[in-house]
Amino acid sequence: MMKQPMVWLLAALALSPLVAAESLYVHSAKASLLAAPKFNADILVSVEKGAELVLIEQQKRWFLVQFDDQTGWVSSLLVKSEPPLDKVSVIGSDAVEISGQTRSRASEVSTAGATRGLTESDASTDDGVSDYNELVEMEAISVPGEEIIEFADAIVRENGE
Repeated sequence: MMKQPMVWLLAALALSPLVAAESLYVHSAKASLLAAPKFNADILVSVEKGAELVLIEQQKRWFLVQFDDQTGWVSSLLVKSEPPLDKVSVIGSDAVEISGQTRSRASEVSTAGATRGLTESDASTDDGVSDYNELVEMEAISVPGEEIIEFADAIVRENGE
């Protein structure tokens, strides 16, 4: 009598990864799904910033993902596990109107933060350190030169230049 509930429990555990598929989101202006995990592979489809991709597999810095009915590889440099922010401006509230015609220059702090992808509102988090932790994580990324060249070649190829 106890065997049947155990079978259902084991079946539920075996199928749980299929139910809780992990999502990745495009953080670049667009990302190409490629036929193989390398930048010079054939482009299957381009997806826009914010697009949700379903993770199937990971190989080093590459993710095999599904987007709509297309399956392909995307570089980990182009996606994150959280959706991108909706913000477009890096100037934020540092741009103050002066005499109705001109704007003041952004402070050195906001300019330095903007080059690292941070804005003034990012510094006002509840814990006060998440923006710094993200910066440390971002600056710790090391990409081999060969991979950077392949990536640049793929961008040029994709843009037809």
